[in-house]
Formats: sequence, structure tokens, C-alpha cells
Amino acid sequence: MTRSSSAHPADWGRAIALALEYLAVQVAYTVREPESGVLVGRDIRLHFDALDDGVEITAELDAPRLDSRPGPDSHESERDLRISVGYGYGESPNADDE
Repeated sequence: MTRSSSAHPADWGRAIALALEYLAVQVAYTVREPESGVLVGRDIRLHFDALDDGVEITAELDAPRLDSRPGPDSHESERDLRISVGYGYGESPNADDE
């Protein structure tokens, strides 16, 4: 989860990049692969919450379509990956902070 101090979508690029990097680090650590390509082929969901001084941006794996994604370990579902990263579908990765 990251924040942008602007309410204008054209200004959110850096904050979105940081949210994706945070997600990539979590997934790479979990699947023990390099960060450089760990999000390729995965569906990512971005969620934007309005703040008084901008927006809060959350990037998470999109669970509904990921369960059928084939991979080197097809017996493991993407939903299991999501849970191991620390949050379930629709939950904030920083739920403890809220």
C-alpha cells in the first residue's frame, strides 16, 4: 500500500510503481524467484481510496482468475500464494495497521 499526495490520476505513477514493487517483493520472497519477472502473467488488482490529501493505492493479486493459472507447481493455487503473502482476497495487506 502506498500513498499519493495528489487526487489527479496523472500524478499517481510513482505511487503505483511502489505498490507494485511491494507486491513483487512479497511474491518473490514467497515463491523464491527473482523479483524481475514474478508479476508477469499474473492479474493484479489496484484499489484506490480517497484521502483528504490524495489517494491510498493498494496492489494485490487478483484471486478469482488466478486459481486456474498454470505454473511450475500446478498443485499450488494462486489463492494459496495470496494467503502466504499475508492477506486474503479483498483484504488489505496491512490489515494490522488499520
